[in-house]
Amino acid sequence: MCPRVVLGAPAPFTCAWFAFDELCGDGDGTRIGGPMGTADFRAIAGGFGAVFVDGVPVFSQRRRNVLRRFITLVDTLYDEGRALIVRAEAPLDAMLMVENRGIGSEGEDAINDADDIRPAPDVSAHASASAAPSPSPSLHESDEVFAFDRTRSRLVEMGTEAYLRHAQRKAAATLTEKTS
Repeated sequence: MCPRVVLGAPAPFTCAWFAFDELCGDGDGTRIGGPMGTADFRAIAGGFGAVFVDGVPVFSQRRRNVLRRFITLVDTLYDEGRALIVRAEAPLDAMLMVENRGIGSEGEDAINDADDIRPAPDVSAHASASAAPSPSPSLHESDEVFAFDRTRSRLVEMGTEAYLRHAQRKAAATLTEKTS
């Protein structure tokens, strides 16, 4: 699929398949046009009743921005009432690997994508001006752990029969609105 282009209105049985890196990758050659964000995910939700995502990795702090984009993707599809089917490298309970090291060394992601969720709080914000800044919080201390817990809960709910019926009705209603 061409990046950032979605055609058609969602219907109860329309679906799209994406490799994980096409949607949430770093834009490091795995996809054209750079990383996707909320507006792109809304366009996808507006075009399809169901989205299949293949190859969701185990997340760690080394790919914090990729984790944030995945959380944003799930939140967007959930808010839009779309079905999401995920094929992951690990079971849901093992998809987030918590590490005890800080971000900023060994080439970890910089926080710079405006479409990502907000960066982890600056732990040195309350330090005095003369104090040395504290290192960035590690993944276990950050907002991402809380956000991923919400994402995990949403993914469980999105797999229920009741949610899938809701997603089908919502896609049908959207199609009816667009054709009226």
